[in-house]
Amino acid sequence: MAQLRTGIMIVAFLIVPFLQTSEALDFLFWDGPTCTGFVQSLCTAISNDTCCVADNAYQSVQVQEGDPCKSATTFKDGDCAANVTVTTTTGNVCFDSGGPTYTAASWTPLPCINGTPIVVPINTSTNGTTDNGTFNGSTPTVRRRALLSTLRGQEAIPERDLTSQARPDHNVIYYREGPTMGIWSLSSDGASKAELLEQLSSVPDEDKVSWLFSHGATYDDAMEGELLEIVEA
Repeated sequence: MAQLRTGIMIVAFLIVPFLQTSEALDFLFWDGPTCTGFVQSLCTAISNDTCCVADNAYQSVQVQEGDPCKSATTFKDGDCAANVTVTTTTGNVCFDSGGPTYTAASWTPLPCINGTPIVVPINTSTNGTTDNGTFNGSTPTVRRRALLSTLRGQEAIPERDLTSQARPDHNVIYYREGPTMGIWSLSSDGASKAELLEQLSSVPDEDKVSWLFSHGATYDDAMEGELLEIVEA
């Protein structure tokens, strides 16, 4: 029993500093497949206790500033509290679907040390005690849930509050020709975003970049030549 308590204390010590970080994610809701077309909804610097709620359902969602220690989840049919989960994964990815699907997104921190996910203590013995206090191997799902539940009871892992909702940015138009291209951005200052989108939608696809450039749009080539990992719904 003493060994078991030691294992729990070790996990609490490792998880608490991680949960106190102020890291955030960006969610971009695209109207086309594989995170292309127009970004109709955008939430930037979303903390792990916030839900990004789009104004409509969209075909794909891009995650920016992701890493192995941030688990992003997309939702359909409402906000994050609706619990209608589509897909969950880590890293900078593109959640993709066959049509308008995604309505919200949020993320959860994973226990990590120096950017590497950690494993909770093993419990393979039959008498209910841990064999050692190391982090070698994996813990059975039931035991892991019980351990995390214990830590929550001790206020080591606070329950997430997703009632705070971050509404999308409606001031900038974002456009991407293809999944390996950079992103064009055009501020809607002086004109409504709806008006600019209406004008741009009437422009042939092969002329959209020229139109954006002529209207003062800027091009971010940070993602050019890179194909995001596609996560199918």
